[in-house]
Amino acid sequence: MGGEASSRVSFAEGRIPRGDLSRQAHGDELADALRFAAGPVAGLFGPESTSWKLGRETFHLLGGGRALLLQIAHPDVARGVFEHSKFQTESFKRALGTFRAMLDIGYGDLAHARRAAERIYAVHTRVRGVRGDGVRYAANSPDALFWVFATLIDGVITNTELFRGPLRRVSLERYWAESRIFAQVFGIPRSSLPETYGAFRAYFDDMVQGQTLKVDAVAREVAEAVFALPLLVGPLRPILRTLTAGMLPRHLREAFGLDWSWRTQAAYRLLARVLRSGVGLTPGPLRHMPQATLGTLRVFFSSRG
Repeated sequence: MGGEASSRVSFAEGRIPRGDLSRQAHGDELADALRFAAGPVAGLFGPESTSWKLGRETFHLLGGGRALLLQIAHPDVARGVFEHSKFQTESFKRALGTFRAMLDIGYGDLAHARRAAERIYAVHTRVRGVRGDGVRYAANSPDALFWVFATLIDGVITNTELFRGPLRRVSLERYWAESRIFAQVFGIPRSSLPETYGAFRAYFDDMVQGQTLKVDAVAREVAEAVFALPLLVGPLRPILRTLTAGMLPRHLREAFGLDWSWRTQAAYRLLARVLRSGVGLTPGPLRHMPQATLGTLRVFFSSRG
């Protein structure tokens, strides 16, 4: 990327570079990440990993609105979606596509994970341009990639704690250690990643509270397109809007213009209780994403010869 090539997102233990990621650089990081893989059949992590266990829950779809709005609060991401997709009809499809790619990489065998990573890189090479303020952006810039990735990792943690209960610190550290490998799959340099969960949390909180995120007219237009999608029929639209409002930080909720009246707050608390109870009463296998179930079966039958 040209323009502000020296700009960095900094945090306590590293720096995420800004600049269009070359195919060679992506390939090098991907190859390095795959060295840590559980195996050709088990894939990147395998069924016993924390990533496998935390990421397989279908309730993560309920947090999709929060993750998407956090992503488009980043001006590079918002402009990329605005200029390079039919966001009025495909914004949620894009979010689901990102989430599906994460599942394919996390639960596919190693060959499948590699192909998915290469496909994502190829798609992102076409997404580049100049923002309204004159700053150049590229979807394959590690700082933008890492922010999108961070919203998904934080989303898994937030959703799990909302719908199942608090996670132990040891689980969070283990999850982040595995997530560092996951981040490399997208080409984010391992040397620039936060070393610990605490450092990741500091980065995320600094981003949310800092000056990088800016909810402008472009971000608000994309957000409204999400909530107006035809697939959100019946109660789905108000449910998604209420959950998203309740899960976002206050200043971002206000910047996106989401209602947080006492009625919405009461509806959010009721929804959270009902959904938490539903999760608790539903057997695990019925809650899991198809990719995770198929991955578990693949590993099981492979181990039996």
